[in-house]
Amino acid sequence: MFRTLVALVGLVALAYAKDTTALMFRQHVPSKNAVPIHGAPSKEFPFPGGPPMPGTSIVMQGKIVDAKSNWVFNFHTKDKFHIALHFNPRPGHKKIVLNSSVKKGAGYGWNKEVHLGWPAGFKPGAAWTVVVIFHQKYFRFIINGDEIKTHFPHRMPFPEIRTVSVGGPKGTFQIALRSCLLIDQNLWGADIAKSKARDLMDCRNKCMAHPHCVAFTYRVKSRECWIKKPGHKLPEYDATLISGLKSCFK
Repeated sequence: MFRTLVALVGLVALAYAKDTTALMFRQHVPSKNAVPIHGAPSKEFPFPGGPPMPGTSIVMQGKIVDAKSNWVFNFHTKDKFHIALHFNPRPGHKKIVLNSSVKKGAGYGWNKEVHLGWPAGFKPGAAWTVVVIFHQKYFRFIINGDEIKTHFPHRMPFPEIRTVSVGGPKGTFQIALRSCLLIDQNLWGADIAKSKARDLMDCRNKCMAHPHCVAFTYRVKSRECWIKKPGHKLPEYDATLISGLKSCFK
């Protein structure tokens, strides 16, 4: 079942639009970054692929078990009490609650909630896919292929995130994995070549085919593709670009 899920994820197309930029998640996702989740009441596991960086995106998948039970996933920094993102669908109230923890006295409690509307496809027995994208200033969400307009600002340094925990009825969660793309990010410098590409995957393939390429950057609107050797800079925000690391796709 796990291998089947990974194969299906590689074929799922999740589209979103931002200004003039449109992205299609059609990349192959290596199994080393995929974590099967076996519907335990509560489970914590390492953040897929290591600590996130700007542009990182995480894909969570599962199934709506029933119309009443809440379920949740949390991104943690130092320990289980330090929650950078709390994502909590509540079917009974027809809303998704976003939050983070905050220090209160000698312990920790909840910060101010942010509410999202209830997605039309969140029905008992239906599959769900949530993509969380790490912007420099906030989390972005794509739920069942639709980007949510409401963003959740970072209340803790997101590069410190180390683990993910999940909770809910058995069967709610199936898989978590890390995308191989860096969304809205430029890997500046160290260019081997610049060329036109048919699409994002064509740009990726140009890098995969070059023996000295370690990364690529693609401009969606103009279809420009840069393949890169070692020495490029760390990711820098640019809403017109998508980048990727060759090592992630191997």
